[in-house]
Amino acid sequence: MARFTRGLTRETYVLSFTSLFADISTEMLYPVLPIFVTEVLGASAGTLGGIELCQVAVTLTFATSRGHALIGRALYLPEGCAADEEHRELAGVPEEVLFATKPQLAGDLLDHAHGLGIRAAFVAGDEVYGGRQLRRSIRQRGMGYVLAVRANHVVSIGPGRAVTAAAAARLIPARAWQRMRTGSGTKGTRHYGWAMLQVASDDTPDGHGDGDSVLLVRRRRYTGTLSYYRCWTPGPVPLSKLIVTASARWRIEEDHQLSKQNTGLDAGQVIRWKSWHRWTAICLLAYLYLAVAVAFRTAEDWRILGIAVAFAAVLALKEYARAAFGMSTQGATDFARNLHATVNSYSGMRA
Repeated sequence: MARFTRGLTRETYVLSFTSLFADISTEMLYPVLPIFVTEVLGASAGTLGGIELCQVAVTLTFATSRGHALIGRALYLPEGCAADEEHRELAGVPEEVLFATKPQLAGDLLDHAHGLGIRAAFVAGDEVYGGRQLRRSIRQRGMGYVLAVRANHVVSIGPGRAVTAAAAARLIPARAWQRMRTGSGTKGTRHYGWAMLQVASDDTPDGHGDGDSVLLVRRRRYTGTLSYYRCWTPGPVPLSKLIVTASARWRIEEDHQLSKQNTGLDAGQVIRWKSWHRWTAICLLAYLYLAVAVAFRTAEDWRILGIAVAFAAVLALKEYARAAFGMSTQGATDFARNLHATVNSYSGMRA
């Protein structure tokens, strides 16, 4: 994990969405579901088509120079499913849950983390999260952002001059490109060409200053393929800082992979709303423990590790209580604290 965290000097939120459970459909659910549909529901075998369990989630990672871990998730309910009463009843979707886009779910995750007192200097994410509404809400929370955008994303490079990100990149002079190492992957060290271009801000909240808005462009060394990032900071920052933040996006990919391998995030085999939240809460609790342990593996004072793990456990248990038992926020908090105290007391007696 250490090789992915070098150079990340300030806390960063990383947003992503992922299909968590597609790979288990061929193990247990794929053989069982056709039988259930044909024998129990009476459907014709010829009308089944492909059956696959694929639950999509929006996830939030907290990344620092010491380590990173998934700290939030939200199950994405497609618009068609949200409007289907039969689907809602079969899946146990609560009445208060309505359709929300992935950027809206991301905003809710950021609000939840902010409400818990968790702070970050930047938010990083892929193209799904480059829309104006989420960018404006990030600025309202006092954070900067480095969010990927598509080639056809429109930016303003001067009064009355709006162009696509791809067209803006062609205006960057050759001398402005810098080749920089951005980490190591399975195929070796990653080197890209980077450049940035000043653009006008289009997401300034009421009562806020304009700050510094740029288009960051990444160029692959051999193919010349370009990637684009919309960036905002309260004041000018060096190119290297934006590159480090953009590269933090890969932390969430590692978190997804490790949480599947080490804590079984993709092995829940659940199809109901509460069951999904119960399973993922327990998996995230286990993964948080591992992430904190790795972060403090060289710390001299292991009491810090105990405090950090205890804090993470209380937060995760609180979320589990809300999902599993439908408790209020205060009831879930009390449940988490009491259960954590009971576990500590039992562990002390065994010792």
